[in-house]
Amino acid sequence: MGKLTTQGMSRLTAAGTLPELDNAIEALSTLKAIHIIDYSGDEEGLKLGKPNPSSEGIGRNLNRYRSVISQINTNDVKVPLEAKPIRLKMAADLPSLVDEMLTSSDRIDAIEGEQGVIAEESAALEILKPLGIDLDLLSGYEGVTVFVGNVSSAPATKKAAGDGIAIIGGDKKKVAAVFCRNENASTVQSALDDADFSSVTVPAGEGGIGARLSNLAAQSKILSNEMDGLQSELDSWGDNNGASLQGGVELLERDMAIALGPVKVATSEHTFMLDGWVETSRSDEVKAALSGTCLYVETEAFKITPGGGGHGHHGPELEMPPIKFADRHTSKPMELITDLMGRPSYGKVDPTLFMFFTYPLFFGLMLGDMAYGFMTMGVGYALYRAKG
Repeated sequence: MGKLTTQGMSRLTAAGTLPELDNAIEALSTLKAIHIIDYSGDEEGLKLGKPNPSSEGIGRNLNRYRSVISQINTNDVKVPLEAKPIRLKMAADLPSLVDEMLTSSDRIDAIEGEQGVIAEESAALEILKPLGIDLDLLSGYEGVTVFVGNVSSAPATKKAAGDGIAIIGGDKKKVAAVFCRNENASTVQSALDDADFSSVTVPAGEGGIGARLSNLAAQSKILSNEMDGLQSELDSWGDNNGASLQGGVELLERDMAIALGPVKVATSEHTFMLDGWVETSRSDEVKAALSGTCLYVETEAFKITPGGGGHGHHGPELEMPPIKFADRHTSKPMELITDLMGRPSYGKVDPTLFMFFTYPLFFGLMLGDMAYGFMTMGVGYALYRAKG
């Protein structure tokens, strides 16, 4: 198959001894050339393989690294990083640096929680401030019930208090503190409800409300300064270690895929059987890579047999290979548009190359001038070169 069609695919069947399964998965991962077909578990005497025991540790590290990378600003790495230096850093000081950043991140989360509590208490105190009463006088009585909240009418509130005491403050939005005997509490509460009373929670504390607000503002400022310092450390850490962290995440994701690879493969007590698809052009390369870990490796080029299956036939349903675009360079970005419209069927014409020429031109025609299309192609090419 050429550039105008999808890649030709071959069915791969490989088998070997169970101790070599991890090595076989590792070899295939390095090639990035196989689409493994998940074993369904239907065959008697065969079962799904078990993940490598290292998967638990890899998963924990991957979660830690992802947690840190979500907290920092990392610049996109334009130049591919080599795996060896990153693995050396992961084996050296990167884990301890990640732990430090996780501690800082946890502290930032804790500060945000404390700031939320302070903001909530400050909002309540601002409502109560017009009363001019110390906090400890608004609660803590044995024989007296206190109702504190917003009211719309001062006369109605005083009437609802009955023989109790009503202290009202504020101009447009009034706040009231109503003191009554415990035995009259239900009657007063009912009357206040009729007077459009809205209860306000009184924060715990002593002394004047103004002094408490000043204290809370000072605490909030201290916490804000601490959080700014921690965030600055995170930003600086990201500038110095962000690239290594991104590379570490990619390596751990690869390691996790390898560690979990056996769960897709059929195994018995002593052997494994691997089933999948490979590009026909890379069949020999895959065979050579698996020759050291598998006792049996075979590939067979896929061919569509007319009348051999599919809809409208009595034969078994034909299992189609995955669709892979042909290798291309300049027109590769147009594969996104092809994917948006839907990839062509296996062996059919791939419209990607045609879109590379026609899409910008028709875009220009829609604007009334084909020159816009050529301009779009030129700008796209310049951006493509700039991005590398």
